Amino acid sequence: VGEWARRQRADDARKALLASRTRGEAAANAVSEPSLKHAETWQVAASWLETYTDVLWQPWEAEQIARAHADQDNPEMPRVVVIDDKPFFGNAVRTADGRKAELFSVIALIEVELFGMQRANRVRLLRALPQHGATDYALVLHELGYIPDIVVSDGSHAARNVIKELRRESGKDIVWAISQHHIKNQMSRMLTNLARRVPGFTCPRGLSDDVGEFGGNLLRGTTEWKKWWDGLDLALTNQNVPAHQCPTKWRNDYYDEVLTALEWWEQYPNCPRTTGKVEQVLADEVEPLLEGRYERMTNLARTNFLLNLLTLRLNNQLDNVATVAGKLHQDLRKNSGFAAPSRTMNDPGAYRSLYDHTLSARLLAQWKAEEE
Repeated sequence: VGEWARRQRADDARKALLASRTRGEAAANAVSEPSLKHAETWQVAASWLETYTDVLWQPWEAEQIARAHADQDNPEMPRVVVIDDKPFFGNAVRTADGRKAELFSVIALIEVELFGMQRANRVRLLRALPQHGATDYALVLHELGYIPDIVVSDGSHAARNVIKELRRESGKDIVWAISQHHIKNQMSRMLTNLARRVPGFTCPRGLSDDVGEFGGNLLRGTTEWKKWWDGLDLALTNQNVPAHQCPTKWRNDYYDEVLTALEWWEQYPNCPRTTGKVEQVLADEVEPLLEGRYERMTNLARTNFLLNLLTLRLNNQLDNVATVAGKLHQDLRKNSGFAAPSRTMNDPGAYRSLYDHTLSARLLAQWKAEEE
């Protein structure tokens, strides 16, 4: 839909440019004026999103949930998801000091199917939400339709808090596999802060090399992980670092999480160890789709309809035009020739649902209430 709307705009621009060459300066000045047809084009695109997206999306989503529940019966096949986010900043909202503020974030979730020593990735959900905090992550994981066995993410507080809540609600020992890239970054900062707090402390070179970007044995397995921390404890003891200056908080928060993830990585060596695939989808697919127009996107539901279409395209569900048209025709026949009404999800007045930081919590509470 977006590509069609862009083509309409490009066609108008080419026609206006041709006219300017033949009619002179007056026509050239008219090229820069907003085109009524251009505005109508985007309204048609938005209407189509509301009318037709769910016809294509809902059957596919139901298939994915059914497949995941079927996999639940296979204890040898853990259900793995990788999740990350991309914030979008713009002029529509400013911070107190005048900088561009975050307008909204897109949270991307990929399902990973493990088989033998191979794996297959599938983009499952792309969600535009007002923020990328724990509640927003919980909303995406709730929409997934099942509780995954392993969640690969960065080491943010949002991810940590949502995993803790999922464990509490489900009673499952969900594995939180923090991206190894993020683990090394956090531990490198931990050593830097330790040296800043304790003048004269020198970290043994082997330990500091292990948290470097390209070297070290730190995350090769559980044995190496325990050995690294034993080495740090020895260095702290030998240099008489006071107990209150030792990096106990990071250790208390993350040591056991990483140890458990390493055990799973040893059992399933084809399980993702980073969020790189999700970052690639956000950079190569989501950003180009929203480029140049995301500051005008303020309606949460309609923006997510657009992301649903992108998800379908990334899963090869929109490759065959005849197949897509057939599904739309079938839906029309089932409903006596009537399509779903459009423009029913407009935000009232000056309200902007995509910028409402309270909306994710209210939606999550509503979903949970409906399930009780």
